[in-house]
Amino acid sequence: MHDNTSTDVISFDLSEDFEEYSEGEIYISIDHARAQAIEFAVTFKSELYRLIAHGILHLIGYDDQTEPDRLTMREQENKILKNFNLF
Repeated sequence: MHDNTSTDVISFDLSEDFEEYSEGEIYISIDHARAQAIEFAVTFKSELYRLIAHGILHLIGYDDQTEPDRLTMREQENKILKNFNLF
């Protein structure tokens, strides 16, 4: 990814081309999740759920390189969390 800074969540798409489903791995930095939970005044569990949702969105094709993309991802994260009663 050409970025040597640490991150809170990273996803690796392991899907084969033209598959009907997504397959991948999501890695979450527990240290980042704890720090962000404090920063955003949410529970650790809530922040962890958000990072899981964020990783899933990356696996299904969402990107967050621009501000509009970040806003779209945040809206989708909120939708996922609400649908699973995690918000």
